[in-house]
Amino acid sequence: MGHKLIITEKKGLSAVKSAIVIGARQSTGFKICSELLEKGYMVFAKDYMQWETEEQKDRWLYIGRNAHLDYVHLDHETIFEEEASSIFVPVNDFYVAQATEIQEKLLLLLDKQILNKEDSQFIFIQPLQGNRILKTFSRNIEKIKEKRRDMGGGMKEYFIQNERKSEQEYFYFKSLNKTEWIQVEQRQKGMIRQLLDHLEQWDL
Repeated sequence: MGHKLIITEKKGLSAVKSAIVIGARQSTGFKICSELLEKGYMVFAKDYMQWETEEQKDRWLYIGRNAHLDYVHLDHETIFEEEASSIFVPVNDFYVAQATEIQEKLLLLLDKQILNKEDSQFIFIQPLQGNRILKTFSRNIEKIKEKRRDMGGGMKEYFIQNERKSEQEYFYFKSLNKTEWIQVEQRQKGMIRQLLDHLEQWDL
């Protein structure tokens, strides 16, 4: 059975599917935002000002004026007020940056959100290969996911390659009752688009 769909409304817009994206201006986060907007979602984008670059600011101009996009800086570890069917957490962006302060902020933020967003499903996107340097961060992410599972909250996990290492690309899907490897069928379509397509099919 698919997860409960939550509908949100914004002034001037008809009811649409909605999602929160944490780390929205980073590499994977930005791709998720772009693809969700293409699919007609209302996207509540959130990121930390401390690690924002000029390149990210310039890139954001391509989608920043979209009426379905609402962006705020994550300056404090507060509870999200928006109603959203999914909360995307592209953890792999936080591994790539290796920014200890931001990682600690993310862990504090998630620890609060998972207990207060019972009707939303959390979508964790992580690297296929572990990072030996960031073992503590990795263990703490696993503890947060375990807490979410223990409370019976909705959660799905995708494991992706940050760099293309062969002609055949795959990502790995994990939920409470299913695991599977999925081949990326169309390179021009992109892994993130196929990942979101898979998620939508799973929730039908």
